[in-house]
Amino acid sequence: MYSNSTTLNSLDDIIKISYSGEIETISPEIERLSDIRENDGFHDNDPVLHHVKRVVENIILILDNIRHSGDYFNSFIGICRRKDLLVVSAVFHDIAKSKVFREDDGITSCPGHESAGVEMIREFFAGRHPGDAELDYILKIVEAHGIPHIYLKPDNVNIDRDFDMLAERYSGIYPDLLLFLKADVAGSQLETKNRNLFDFINNYLDKRIEYAFSLK
Repeated sequence: MYSNSTTLNSLDDIIKISYSGEIETISPEIERLSDIRENDGFHDNDPVLHHVKRVVENIILILDNIRHSGDYFNSFIGICRRKDLLVVSAVFHDIAKSKVFREDDGITSCPGHESAGVEMIREFFAGRHPGDAELDYILKIVEAHGIPHIYLKPDNVNIDRDFDMLAERYSGIYPDLLLFLKADVAGSQLETKNRNLFDFINNYLDKRIEYAFSLK
């Protein structure tokens, strides 16, 4: 086990472990996610830690294979590559689910886990001295990652308008957020629970990702 107070003393340490797959060693809060099982429209008795690990793996795979982004994800935010910060964001995106977890008649929910996660991440990095730009990027991804799920519905006649507004609100991270969404959905169990919705979301995100990079 890594020591949360000594070994993990910089963002660079976190990046290295994020790629290693041993993310539960980063903090007790992340390790604790193995005890929280989600059962909802996207998950079937799924430990949150397992989901997070799949999302991290998916992000790395997508970043390795994306062809139309140019050097975008190899650009730097502060002293870190954008792609590395996106991987770290995936590691931390559900960190607060154990804090806000609810269950009602067997159906689970984690309301407000995005904003609660932002506060937990700020606390985690206090004393580890990440650059302001690097930390701001991670916090924005975590803060925003739940918003698009509200819009991604086949019967949403305003979906294009909603995503245009999202692109404007999060202009500095918008393509990153779209890739994160693909990894997040692929890391759920939606493909087996609701294949039609899974295909709709993926097709719409692919269209949006291609369009976002055509503007760069």
